[in-house]
Parts: sequence; C-alpha cells; structure tokens
Amino acid sequence: MRVHRGQVGAAPAAWGVALGVVLACASATGSPWVLPESATVLQLDFRTEFADREFLPDGTNQDFPINGKFSSQTLGINVRHGFGEGFEGSLALSYKAVAFSADPVTAVGPIAIDPITTEATIGQILPTFAVNKQDEGLADIYASVRYNLLGGPLLITPELEVKIPGGYESPSGTFVNDDPGLVPNPDQEGAFVEQRTGDVNAADDVSLGDGQVDLRLSVLFGAFIAPSRTFARAGAGINFRFGGAGQQFVGDFKVGQLLGDNFIFFASTKATLTLTEGEVIGKSFATGDPDTPAQAFPLTSLEFIDLRLDKDALEFSGGAIFKVDAYEVILTGGKILWGQNISESVFASFSTSYRY
Repeated sequence: MRVHRGQVGAAPAAWGVALGVVLACASATGSPWVLPESATVLQLDFRTEFADREFLPDGTNQDFPINGKFSSQTLGINVRHGFGEGFEGSLALSYKAVAFSADPVTAVGPIAIDPITTEATIGQILPTFAVNKQDEGLADIYASVRYNLLGGPLLITPELEVKIPGGYESPSGTFVNDDPGLVPNPDQEGAFVEQRTGDVNAADDVSLGDGQVDLRLSVLFGAFIAPSRTFARAGAGINFRFGGAGQQFVGDFKVGQLLGDNFIFFASTKATLTLTEGEVIGKSFATGDPDTPAQAFPLTSLEFIDLRLDKDALEFSGGAIFKVDAYEVILTGGKILWGQNISESVFASFSTSYRY
C-alpha cells in the first residue's frame, strides 16, 4: 500500500493510534510531520519571561547591574494549513509587552581636580539617572512553508521561514546618540570626572525584537519508535539575517513520550550560534561590579562596549500536551542555560489549539 508523505498508512491499531496523536499535534509547528490536505490548525499562545541575570557578549554570566530586572509577556496566534502533496504553510504573529527596570543611580565619580584651586574633590556626587524602559505592540511576524521530502520510518522535511518586524522601534544603544553625557578623566582610562549634560542620556536598549528581516533555511528530521511509543525530531539550518545582524546556525532536538491516547510529555533543547559578526548598532555598558548598590555605584567600574544584534543561546525546555479529539492544551517551561549577549531568562507558556 502506498504511504503518503507524513501520513499514516497500513499499521497495527496501537501503532496507528499513537502515531496519529503525534501527527495531529497542533503544537508541532516546525515539525517534519506535516498536516494532511485541507487540515487547518488554529493555536493561541501566552508566554511569560523573566530575567535578573545576563550573559555578556564575551559569555560572562552575572547579575544585571543596579538590581536590574527584565520581563516580557507575549500573546500569539499561529495558523497552520495543509495544502496536500506533502506541503504545509503557517503564519504566526504576536502582541508583546517588555520592560526593564533598575534602581535609580546617584553615581559616585572618581577624584576630580579643580582647575583653579587644584584641589581634589573625592567622591563627587553626580545627578541621579535610571535605565528603565517599557514597550508594547505588534512583535515579529513569521511565515513558513514545509515540504515532506521523505516519509516512512525516518521523515525528512525541508523548511523555509521568513521573519519580518511588526513596525516597532528598532533596538539601539543604551545611550541617546551613543553619548553617556560624561567627561572622561584624562588621567584614568575608562573613568569619568563629571557629568557634562546634567543627566546621563540613558535610554536603555529594550525592544520588541531585533527590527530586521530573517530568512531561515532548515532541514527537519522525525522518527517514531512504535514499541515504546516514543517520538523524536531534530532540525538544523542557517538563519540568514539582514539589517546588519550576523548570520546564525540554528539547531534543535526534541523527544516525546506518549502515555495513553491523550497525553504526551516532552523535553527539548535549542541552540543558536553566531557564524559571522554583525554591525555595531550603538553603545552599551558593562561593569565588573554588578552587585554594587545603586546608591554607591562607581563610574570607574563602567566599561563602554559595542552593541550588536548577534546573540548566542543554549535553551532547554520541557512540558506536556493533553489532547481530546480536535482540542489540545500545551504547557511548557524552560530556561536559557548559556549564551552571549542575551538575558539568562526563565520562561513558561500556555497554549491551546483546535484542528479543523
């Protein structure tokens, strides 16, 4: 009997039911198992994310300075449709709110020399500044198409995905016009003697996304082990990033276990690695004293660094799927375990879907 790509042919009843659950999962966005012809899945998602630590561009893992905290909440909608002959398409968009907050700083400057009296002013108190910011709106929009090239015990499905920004403000440096408003100390490299503009021009760099277009080419693999009712899927590809961002390798692996006909438990890992260095979009800062209280934050600890859109990350997540007929509920939680130029985020999501 001929077996159509990504669909179930003749099989024992238990195997057919189990694999049918896997194939029908609406949560299988980016899956080698494509939807059959004319099938449509509508999925709604809510994701919340929090971080109080970060990975610097060199990979250093530390607390956000001055008690900084990042949070985001995202409401998303995803539509998948099977076009037949192994083709499937999807469209996803989301509304996102992001916030970064930190304690206001009354910075203590280094020794300054009065040019008239030649007296030293120790511990000069500079005006208060803060790097708080909030934003919300339509985030990135994703459109993708998949083609199941090879069916059978091992599925192979190429995927093409395009990401475009939703019209939000693009990210920039932490300081307005890359100017922190501080006068350098000529006698101490990297230190400052006064605040030139009266206020540090802090704007922070929180944004709803990277504000540029991506084109990702991936190959997806899938397999189902009938005796243990276990499935595995993996993907690898190149993310071509435009707008000054560096190119990336992306890869993921996911394994799931069916319990009965309605439950699936899964664990997954995802890696993003920068292959080429992107352009500088502004200036930010790092400090070797991230735990110093805001009331005594030393300007001598600031190191101004180039800010790029390049991000590396290793992410782990796990969760469960509960499915009844055409309805599905998905619970997921995870954490970024390692990265460069990215927050050490903890996240959780709740999704529900219906298959037509």
